[in-house]
Amino acid sequence: MTLRVLLIATSLGLVGCAGGNDPAESGTDIGSGGTTGDSENTTDSTNPSTTSSSSTTTTSTTTESSTTDAESSSSTGSAPSTDSSTGTCALSTEGCGCDPAADPECGDGLICNADEICEVALCAEKKDEPNGDPFEPFALMDLEDDDDPVLYESQLSGESDVDWFRYGCNDPLLGSSEPNLDVAVPEGTRACFFLDCVQGGNPFFYCPEGTEAENAPIDNLPGCCATGPFTAEVASFMCPDSSEDALEVYVRIEDGPTDACSDYSFSYGC
Repeated sequence: MTLRVLLIATSLGLVGCAGGNDPAESGTDIGSGGTTGDSENTTDSTNPSTTSSSSTTTTSTTTESSTTDAESSSSTGSAPSTDSSTGTCALSTEGCGCDPAADPECGDGLICNADEICEVALCAEKKDEPNGDPFEPFALMDLEDDDDPVLYESQLSGESDVDWFRYGCNDPLLGSSEPNLDVAVPEGTRACFFLDCVQGGNPFFYCPEGTEAENAPIDNLPGCCATGPFTAEVASFMCPDSSEDALEVYVRIEDGPTDACSDYSFSYGC
């Protein structure tokens, strides 16, 4: 009987040892250890997450800063320039257009240049302005063929000033008109004359020696031009479809010295 009790006790002890070292439970413990390790890794991965969050915040701040800078740049940009076509440039004032409805076309101390812009007159004493429009030239005294030539004196106000004049050669009772000019201008200044038949078409004639043919903007009138001083006389001309020899003579003076008031003169006759 004693032997049976010992066998039973021994058998119970083996069972207890087996219960305390169950391989499955031991695996769970390792797994827990692994889990603990994973937990630490997770903590480590949390830190990068925190860093990433901080980085994101920084990026966001930078973006906001950039946006703010852009808005600031936009708000401090220069205002759109005024459209020159809608400006308030008043006619007849310096640097603005000449006023064709006014007489004179420009205000006091100004002249209307060839570009139809009012500019400061370099010649304060000039009395025959405005005379820059070929269709509204300054009127000189009309002459007969036996009248003495008339001397006219004026000035060019810089290189952009253009002066136009007109005089009449009345139809003579005997003979024919012989329009003539004796021009005294500074070197480089250009002078022209153009002829227009009072009756009939544009006249036919040859330009005197030393001049060159040119047509006026007035009805394409024929004329002759030269640079510098010259003397010219048209001894013969013909007015088509007319028996009269009455003429209108247009004189143009231009291309004066730059930024200077220059004197000139011409004698005209018939």
